[in-house]
Amino acid sequence: PPAAVQPDRASGGPMPGTTSNIGALVNSQFETHVAPSLAALTGTPGKAPLPSLPSAMDEADPAPLCIVFSDRSYHWNASGSPYTLGRDKAASITVASEYASRQHARIEFRDGAVYLVDLSRNGTYVTFSGQAEVAVKNQEILLPSPSSGIVSFGVSSTITGKDLLRFTVA
Repeated sequence: PPAAVQPDRASGGPMPGTTSNIGALVNSQFETHVAPSLAALTGTPGKAPLPSLPSAMDEADPAPLCIVFSDRSYHWNASGSPYTLGRDKAASITVASEYASRQHARIEFRDGAVYLVDLSRNGTYVTFSGQAEVAVKNQEILLPSPSSGIVSFGVSSTITGKDLLRFTVA
């Protein structure tokens, strides 16, 4: 991944040089908003299990982004280069889904905001917590601060229920 994106350490502990208040907020956002949505989508009763997130992020980040995908967590700040998603092994996050394109989508910071840009043939589906799913095809969508939700690649999350990317913008 780009230098600004750092996978969570296996211990789940704070990353060096960070503080814990933003990380605690991100964990709270996932527990409150994303886990119940995932449970509803996957048919799993109660909260969906989530991997442990970093307990801290750099307070200097104006809009830190936390991503959970395939049992790994990442956080990213505005100084990072665009983050790529797709089947291509060179992608920042490799998505194995049969519905994903090789270069499916890109996440980027512009003007202090986070955007998801769809680059695929089948589209990207974004569900913000507590809202209806939005199909994004050859367009971009603002991931406002604060927000959290689910991204599905090439097919609605209500159809696949797997290979879902969870995000929180603090």
